[in-house]
Amino acid sequence: MEQKPPDYFRFGDPKGSEGREALESMNSHHKELSEWAMSLLPSIDPDSILDVGCGGGMQLNMLGSKFPKAYLTGVDFSEDAVTFASETNKIKIEAGMCRIDQAPAEELPYSNVTFDLVSAFETYFFWSDLDLAFSEVYRVLKPKGILMVISEQYPDPKFKKRNDEACMRTGMKLIHNDELLSILKNAGFSTEYTTLPEKNWVCFIAKK
Repeated sequence: MEQKPPDYFRFGDPKGSEGREALESMNSHHKELSEWAMSLLPSIDPDSILDVGCGGGMQLNMLGSKFPKAYLTGVDFSEDAVTFASETNKIKIEAGMCRIDQAPAEELPYSNVTFDLVSAFETYFFWSDLDLAFSEVYRVLKPKGILMVISEQYPDPKFKKRNDEACMRTGMKLIHNDELLSILKNAGFSTEYTTLPEKNWVCFIAKK
């Protein structure tokens, strides 16, 4: 079995009590990042939303608050994350307005042209095949649908030490913004990105 970095099962594939603590921390820690990213969305009124790599479910919950009429779907590779995200979105699930599924980003268990908006929040750097994953996202998006990819870190010399340490601990693989832009273009998207350099944040808005 491949040896995983020390914090992989806290962040890359949350498991057990440590994974749950990490999911709780991510839900509280990432709120400001999510608010910033959602402020960059164009004026839309989606009927169906998918959050890929939904983690603790905070991003999905916030999207539900912003778009209360939309049906919410979350998907995550981690079984424990699916359980936690289901707790976070319990009210919407009980109202029949949300579901959380277990699957990798490279094998999304949804029909073609299903979603108006897809979010990938603090997650792409754990995906095993970015080209395949974003092709899957393109497949499940409706024509003119929006993909939002958000990260609180991207390669930048000013943050190199911090980012390198995070990659070593968790196993995440950061790529340069222009490289991700190229991957999204190859998948069929028209894409722009915005950075907040002082915080090392980046948000991609991609249109099908």
